[in-house]
Amino acid sequence: MRIRLFDLLTRPELVRLSCTSSTVKEYVDIYSEDAWNISNFLDLWFDSPYEFRSYMALTGAVLTGSQAIRFFDRRQPDPSSDLDIVTRIGGTMSLCLYLEEQGYVRVARSREAEDEYPLLDDVLSLSSTKRFCSGSGGSGILGIFDFEKGSFPPFSNGSWQRVKVQVITVTQSPIWHIIHTFHSTLAMNYITYKEAVAVFPKATFLDRVAYPSSRKKFGEDWTPQWKTKYERRGFRFDTRSRKPALKLGDRSTKDKQCWRVPLNDRAETFGQRCVWRGSHMGAIQCSPHARELSNYGGDIAIRLGENTSVYAQSEEEEFNFELSWVPEGEYPTPKRYRLGIYEPEIWDYLYPWHILQ
Repeated sequence: MRIRLFDLLTRPELVRLSCTSSTVKEYVDIYSEDAWNISNFLDLWFDSPYEFRSYMALTGAVLTGSQAIRFFDRRQPDPSSDLDIVTRIGGTMSLCLYLEEQGYVRVARSREAEDEYPLLDDVLSLSSTKRFCSGSGGSGILGIFDFEKGSFPPFSNGSWQRVKVQVITVTQSPIWHIIHTFHSTLAMNYITYKEAVAVFPKATFLDRVAYPSSRKKFGEDWTPQWKTKYERRGFRFDTRSRKPALKLGDRSTKDKQCWRVPLNDRAETFGQRCVWRGSHMGAIQCSPHARELSNYGGDIAIRLGENTSVYAQSEEEEFNFELSWVPEGEYPTPKRYRLGIYEPEIWDYLYPWHILQ
């Protein structure tokens, strides 16, 4: 059972509390293992979270969006909101087929007719479009595939929920895509098969402040829907401060500014989790990938997925970027500021620093 008093403490406060004695540290460790348990969190969407994470390793996919924020906030997942999965084109087909094996049904988007856009044709066509050749414009998104299914009742009232999963295919690494194209710092969180990472944890989870990010000017009337949505959830957007409460300059997805949660939770064997919890649809069989791994522990199953990954990631792989606080409007009284996020190498093109060295 969760120690409810600890729910009132922030992560830094829990760390400081754990330093007071070995006994308290043990309680904090037990609490943290439960509060940030990815298997419990993913139970809403998947009967075997370890199997799903092995597919994440296989396809190089990451989770992001509002559900990732809820995970860091120690909140239950929201069944009314999509689970956003970001992957590259090589992992799209495997992920989509896996979702169909788990009972998910593809839902046509508003401009699609379901019978005119079969999954196989859609995925195979992504790599041959003009959009792919041009890098999919500014968004980097090649395609979005929506799935949903009925879920085991997550609430005590016994009502059935329709849970939704969204597979987003991008041209770049999913982590690069999150850093360079997402709307603000509060959305720059992601969950891989082995760890959860918040890139701006202090601003997002302690101060509840978001800094909008864009390489383009916002313009006169800047009131995007996502801003209103997150303001209703208690976040404040700072575009007025001359100096933001962020470390500007060089940053990395592996630097000390990030909050990293290793997903090394203990679990029963992979085969024990590979069961259907019960449904009006009847029994559902394990996928071939699951049957092959059913005698292994969850961690080993994930490792096997990692070793056969379409997009293998090095343990030391990291993404470096540069943060700038960009004014809009005439000096000395700019109308607002925005966060500019760039690749470090871009400054070598904008200014010949190497000549001065």
